[in-house]
Amino acid sequence: MPIPVVPTRWFGLYLAAQSVQKAWSVLTRLLEHKEFNPGKAERLKAQASSHVIKQTLRTKLEFLIETLQPLHKAQLKLESCSTKDATFSNTQVYQILSRDIAAEMARNCASNYIPERASLFLSMLHVRDQDTLKDGFRSFHKELSQKWQTTVVRNLSQEAFHSEGSFWRVMELFDPHRKSEFTADKFSHYMKIMSPFVAPNEDKGSMEGEFEAYMAMPPPDSLTITPLEYWRIHRNDFPTLSRTASRILCVPPGSADAERAFSKFGYIQD
Repeated sequence: MPIPVVPTRWFGLYLAAQSVQKAWSVLTRLLEHKEFNPGKAERLKAQASSHVIKQTLRTKLEFLIETLQPLHKAQLKLESCSTKDATFSNTQVYQILSRDIAAEMARNCASNYIPERASLFLSMLHVRDQDTLKDGFRSFHKELSQKWQTTVVRNLSQEAFHSEGSFWRVMELFDPHRKSEFTADKFSHYMKIMSPFVAPNEDKGSMEGEFEAYMAMPPPDSLTITPLEYWRIHRNDFPTLSRTASRILCVPPGSADAERAFSKFGYIQD
């Protein structure tokens, strides 16, 4: 399974809350059972014996699940991309992470949004308890939005995303329309980052020569040619380099390191 692009702790929190929701009746019956293990469980049993506390916890749970759902949907969207759709997709990924999710959170924060199911459970509580929860929900929206923006800004920073040591920056090297941003005399540096994608029997000397020829070649006239199409067209011109380039360009977005997506090499799935 690929590591989630959406930060792991966010994605994990959503899945955990979803599991609790599905097992809610079982959990509450277990806590209320007279033979349930004592000790640290006593506090949970005391809470389970209070209808108000149970109703409050259920309201918070429903709110949490529906609020984090956009992150979950983004994760599924990214992992469902075909290799073709995911090709050279760092821009697409950050469009989803930075623009779509941030916009959703900003709307929720501005409107103090309370999801439908959470509103239903909230309406069953005393007005005083409703007001307390609403204050907590407003704070959660604000802090969630700020934390997400901080995460995205860090991952998009010049020092990370565009650093010489960034795998995803080197990925752009194989876009013939953007190769002018790189220099041809740093092959050994790029090679260290590309090495997991170079087959053991590849001729490194041939690859360096092909790399220099690739950098010297003018970019294609047509701006519609994708990087993968380019390397397929020129596979006879650069037989060794084209194989490595194709492997790199086919890395799916779901294989990016979870919290540091597209900033450092991190983990690449087989």
